Amino acid sequence: MQAVTRYVQFQPINRCPTDRQMGWQMQTISTGREIKKLAQMGEQLSVWGWRCDHYVETQMPQGVAENHTIRSAFTHPMVSLCQARYIRDFARTMPPVFVDAVGNQNL
Repeated sequence: MQAVTRYVQFQPINRCPTDRQMGWQMQTISTGREIKKLAQMGEQLSVWGWRCDHYVETQMPQGVAENHTIRSAFTHPMVSLCQARYIRDFARTMPPVFVDAVGNQNL
């Protein structure tokens, strides 16, 4: 058990660790770099689509209630409520950056 504890403490088990104290940092993709050019630390970000990693890599808080918009995009009995909440959250927070993450290689 001691060997396992030692291994977990000193070996990254996440392919994209972000523990800066240990010198690890998640690689920022080009979208994340562009987002950081348009917003300041602490400002909110809204992403339309299924790319929650943009919040993680930019370290920006969500500007809307959900981190992906599947409930606002697909037909189901509560879609109008989800869309209304998204719009209400967006209008309330007015995030300086909105990312449309729907397209090639994105869900």
